[in-house]
Amino acid sequence: MTYSIEFELPGLPKSNPADNRHWRTIQKETKQWQAEVALATLGKRPREPIQKARAVFTRCSSVEPDSDNLAYSFKRIRDALLPKHSGIIVDDKPANLEAEYRWEKAKPKHGRVRVYIEAVDADR
Repeated sequence: MTYSIEFELPGLPKSNPADNRHWRTIQKETKQWQAEVALATLGKRPREPIQKARAVFTRCSSVEPDSDNLAYSFKRIRDALLPKHSGIIVDDKPANLEAEYRWEKAKPKHGRVRVYIEAVDADR
């Protein structure tokens, strides 16, 4: 049986890399998302990090971001999937993780993120 996991996180990560926030603010946000991912995946992690995976990241928000900002908004969540955090995937470089980014309309103040990850054949 192939490993897969799906989880949803409340709230929305920042979607603009050029908003000039202080490094401490960015670090705090990074740790928050690492903790959220760790909690959401607790008890559902693979025995060993996945060598090659396919992931679908869905942002549910009231405003649709452009494609660059949509992809950027998942950076901290992708990083939280690595072995030093939750241990879902070996690496998030393109050779190891085929990522797809989606957007869905949500009511204002009801933003959330949905993540689906599945292991794929390493020969693919």
